[in-house]
Amino acid sequence: MKYLKKILIICTLCLGILPLAVQSTSIKRADRLYQKYDYNFAIQIYEKLLKKRPNLAIAEKLANCYRYTNDAKNAERVYAMILGFQNFKPSAYKYYADALKQNGKHQQAKENYEKFLSIVPQDASIIKNKIASCDSAIKWLHYPNRQVEIKPFMLANSEFADFSMSIYKQNFVFSSDRKIDASKANKYQNIYGWTGNAYLKLYEYQVDNQNIIPFPVQINTDYHNGTSSFSAKGDTIYFTRTEKPKGRNKGSFKFIRNAIYFAVKQNGVWSKATRLFGDGINYSAQHPALSVDGQLLYFASNMKGTVGGMDIFVSRKNADHTWSEPINCGTSINTLDDEVFPVVKNNQLYFSSNGRIGLGGLDIFKADGSINNFTDAINLQAPINSTNDDFGMVFTDDFTGYLSSNRLGGKGLDDIYSFNITPPKELIFALKGIVVQKGTTFTIGGAKILITNLSTNEVVELVTDNLGKFVLDTLQKETDYKIALYNSRNSVEQELTISTKGLKESKTFEVKLELEIKENDIVRLNNIYFNFDKWDIRYDASKELNKVFEYLKNAPLVHIELRAHTDARGSMVYNQYLSQQRAESAMKYLIQKGIEQYRLKAIGFGETMLENHCKDGVKCSEKDHALNRRVEFKVIKDK
Repeated sequence: MKYLKKILIICTLCLGILPLAVQSTSIKRADRLYQKYDYNFAIQIYEKLLKKRPNLAIAEKLANCYRYTNDAKNAERVYAMILGFQNFKPSAYKYYADALKQNGKHQQAKENYEKFLSIVPQDASIIKNKIASCDSAIKWLHYPNRQVEIKPFMLANSEFADFSMSIYKQNFVFSSDRKIDASKANKYQNIYGWTGNAYLKLYEYQVDNQNIIPFPVQINTDYHNGTSSFSAKGDTIYFTRTEKPKGRNKGSFKFIRNAIYFAVKQNGVWSKATRLFGDGINYSAQHPALSVDGQLLYFASNMKGTVGGMDIFVSRKNADHTWSEPINCGTSINTLDDEVFPVVKNNQLYFSSNGRIGLGGLDIFKADGSINNFTDAINLQAPINSTNDDFGMVFTDDFTGYLSSNRLGGKGLDDIYSFNITPPKELIFALKGIVVQKGTTFTIGGAKILITNLSTNEVVELVTDNLGKFVLDTLQKETDYKIALYNSRNSVEQELTISTKGLKESKTFEVKLELEIKENDIVRLNNIYFNFDKWDIRYDASKELNKVFEYLKNAPLVHIELRAHTDARGSMVYNQYLSQQRAESAMKYLIQKGIEQYRLKAIGFGETMLENHCKDGVKCSEKDHALNRRVEFKVIKDK
């Protein structure tokens, strides 16, 4: 009986130990998959283990798997769980915040970045940048660029990862981990354990018939092949290929590297691809982008000389068709984090970065320049960028093209999107101004204005018309201008500045300049015209003489000389007489209005001071002759 009891006790203990043994075996299996980067398969085991027995170590590895496979939704869930354990690593705050940020929860992300920063202050520069990104993202997402339309490119997208369009003659080439032949797929040979999908291959989208076909085997080998760039003629391809380690490192996933390969198409057949950059051991090179002229090749690499993780480098084609030693594109492009997926358009570099202020994961940026001389990169904001990864922007013309993203609402892991940018309206900037006598509404014709472009120092000289007005309708954008009004002594009377910098809409600047009339200044009276061979003050002239009256009334010490002129028709003697009569008519009008006679003097100049070419013997229109029949006044005493 005692023997039987012992047997029962031992069996009971064994039944209790058996699940633990099975669990231990599962953990070891999951850990092996984790160490081999087979995250997709490791996730399946870790999830089951975590449900049965919550454990910090398992949760951390599961969270890492989701982080490495860019599954922000599940990463957020598991990192939130980790924060409920005791003795979790401070980095959990940062990774949790990263996932929240990618999921569009920027305020929560900001709070967790701040918690991490309070524990690990030595990472201040990076974390403060992430906090600033949260603030910017909230604003950019609230005010997206309404001139940009983004649509999924359904003809190429699948339930798998499809990304990085490149232009190949009249067609397109993109990367995808869809299955080429489902009958041959198995998790040991054709499945990439990191994602659980097939290895990346290059596919051609044929525009005419909308077919999608894989590139030939010279390009698509058994392992990863993707992210291509073509020469202008389409006879040379540059692409990324993942190399498996060889020799003593064979079988070690730690030494897997990406390299840039190229192949040439001759007689309709692609040559065997040859490695261009990447040594297969010490560093990776990926995401080639060829300039339009084929002379510069940009790519991402973690080779020696990087600023941070992956940086953008560039190589120049030599005269013998070899490529120069790559150089780093500099800190206007590269950061302490990753810069990848460069694309060249004219004299602009587009690339993705997770090291700058942005909306979420990788954001697309643009910088002007080339090689290692660039302007500071600017974020293209929403809707080009989302809270997730956005990359691989390529233009089909100045305003349309494609980009890749794993943004919410997509069909697969990564999707290709088309974009269409509404061409900006042509901005027109103009200047309209008027010159008046200081302290009055009396407009001054014939005043000189100089307008200086402060960027080029180019000067435009204008003269006010009979109504005291001037116009310049050729102001340039993003430019400061100085406006200077000159008096009759050719010295500056008044200065002011205007600027078109930062203006997103057309604008006409309207300015009012004041000119103080001093002794010996001559002021033309606008619209003081006379009918032919007459000296009567017309009704339309009285308005202008009323301004002279107001001026004299407000300046009781001023004495003026009224000066009248005729056109050239008629004899000089008669024109002298006529002009004198006209000057005296203007003087009498002012006297009748109440101005003292001793303050006024009338002088006729006849046809001696014509305003235009209409002298004796020259055929002119009535309008041209009328310009010479005018009255002006000169200040002969101002105190």
